[in-house]
Amino acid sequence: MKTLLKYLFSLLFVCSMSLCAVSCGDDTDEPDPGIVDPDDPELVEGEWREEGNKLIWVYTYDYGYGVSYTATWTLTFDGDTCVKSECACKFSSSEMADMFYQAWKEDSPEYPVTKSGNTVTIDYTALHRGLSKEAVKAAIEAGQM
Repeated sequence: MKTLLKYLFSLLFVCSMSLCAVSCGDDTDEPDPGIVDPDDPELVEGEWREEGNKLIWVYTYDYGYGVSYTATWTLTFDGDTCVKSECACKFSSSEMADMFYQAWKEDSPEYPVTKSGNTVTIDYTALHRGLSKEAVKAAIEAGQM
């Protein structure tokens, strides 16, 4: 996922650099506010909740300058066993969604992906199928999901 985000935001970086004015004589060590760092987003919101046979994680990352996405990760259980796992990422623009979708198809073909408008949905069922609800909750508590 980090590889995809780096790819996605390196494209954004190139675009933002083409629009930024170069400042001469500024010797501060402050980071340029026009650069989006894919490794340093601001988590705006994030919460897990349980709804019937589903565990749902909704989180939003804001990279600044109008670049953000909200992901809704839904794990569906049959009894105590995970039978479906999907993450729907809604981007701030269809261009961002397109870039993410294309990069995901190239970098992670083992996890099927679909796109509709600004939303890219990744099917993680192959990764999580068979996990118990308690194992998923333990991973959540440990910060691994």
